[in-house]
This record gives sequence, structure tokens and C-alpha cells, in this order.
Amino acid sequence: MICSLTDPAALSFMLAILPQFVPPSTGSPAPQFFILGGTMKATGLLILGVLARTLGAFRGSLSANRSFVVWQQRITGSS
Repeated sequence: MICSLTDPAALSFMLAILPQFVPPSTGSPAPQFFILGGTMKATGLLILGVLARTLGAFRGSLSANRSFVVWQQRITGSS
């Protein structure tokens, strides 16, 4: 989470994209930026959390499959 919050690419993306969704006529822009940024981070956390849980559930069956392990080692260059 800390890497995600301090990633310069993500920060530049947010600074480039978010301002078009923050109309100044609806009030102070600061709370709007925090809500939009927080929503983006929460959505990312949810998606990555679901992905991690799903892949963790398949870990046992994939590591028990010898042909998958050999295939994975060949692709990643480890043996």
C-alpha cells in the first residue's frame, strides 16, 4: 500500500486525470480529490485482495501439478 501511495507514475496519473472530474463550482476541490483518490485506492486494494485470495486458493493444486511447475520454471528461467 505504501508503494502504491508513493509511486510517481500513479501520482502523476492522478494529477493528470482527476482534475477533470473535480468541478470547482461544487465546493472546495480538496475533499473531492481525497474522495476520488481514496475510491481509486480502495478499488485497487479490493481487486488485488480478491486476486491474491483466488490465486492463494489455487496454489496447492498448482504446486502439486509437476508439469505446471516445470512449465513455470521454464518461463521464469529458474530451475
